[in-house]
Amino acid sequence: MSGLGEKCRTQQVIVLSTSTIMKVRREDVAMEAAIVYTIKTPQVVIDMDMAKRAAAIRKVLMKKATRRNQSKINQRRYRAQQKCTTDLLNQTVIQLRTDVARMEGRLEMMKLAIPPPLRTFEPECNVANEYFRMFVYGYNLDPACAQHTTQFDFLNSTMSPDLVIMGNVGLDKLLQQWVLYVNTFEAFHMELHQAHVVSFSPNVVIHAEATLHLRMSRKSIQLLFPHLLNNEPLTQKL
Repeated sequence: MSGLGEKCRTQQVIVLSTSTIMKVRREDVAMEAAIVYTIKTPQVVIDMDMAKRAAAIRKVLMKKATRRNQSKINQRRYRAQQKCTTDLLNQTVIQLRTDVARMEGRLEMMKLAIPPPLRTFEPECNVANEYFRMFVYGYNLDPACAQHTTQFDFLNSTMSPDLVIMGNVGLDKLLQQWVLYVNTFEAFHMELHQAHVVSFSPNVVIHAEATLHLRMSRKSIQLLFPHLLNNEPLTQKL
């Protein structure tokens, strides 16, 4: 009996020992799994970050590619519009040139069909009328007066150098005659009745009809009729 009891204890011990070993092995396996998990977890995190970055980069590249493609499309559209506008302008210019040439030809035909207008000699008549208007009250002898300058400049600009007056040639004789009128008579008034062209070849000739109203004084009689000064009644009458 004692031998049987020892055998049983030995088996129990062996059984206990076996379970203990299995328990230890299970704990070792769990630890190894934990270690492996702990080692592999950071790698998974790193792979996810790289995937996110790669996705973000792909998104940016796609946006750039889209913008580049849209820019090319816009440039093509702009060049097409510019070409269309240029072609239209060229066609318009060609049409306008054709219209201008046609109108110029029509104008030449109208000029040939319409007789040239008759010359009216209006510029020459205007100069003559201006002469009588400017010297209606005679010639101003005061060099400091603006009227004197205006009258003198008018004569210089309108009278010909070969002007013939009272058998003399030149402007000096005309000025002398105006000075004589002013110094001889008390008052002077020139009234124009009419002026018209009587000849136009080789030069334009204007015939003017005017009346000079002259007021005589004792000085006028002394210069023109000195022999009448002895006849006082006649002098007063004049």
